[in-house]
Amino acid sequence: MLPGHELLGRVVEVGPKVTKFKVGEACGVGCFVDSCRDCEMCKDGDENYCLNGMTGTYNSDKKHGRVPGNQDTKT
Repeated sequence: MLPGHELLGRVVEVGPKVTKFKVGEACGVGCFVDSCRDCEMCKDGDENYCLNGMTGTYNSDKKHGRVPGNQDTKT
């Protein structure tokens, strides 16, 4: 793991409504990659304060079922 403010990676999974990214493409990634999207904080646009726990980029396990956790990634 090499944490930093901005990360570069490859898309490993996309949802059915994703049109701008394809698996295998290079991408920039923020400090967190998922949230519940249902709590008050998420609905207000503050996903980093998710009341149900956001999924961080830095070796976090999958919490909401939409992104692979560290056990699912391949190096």
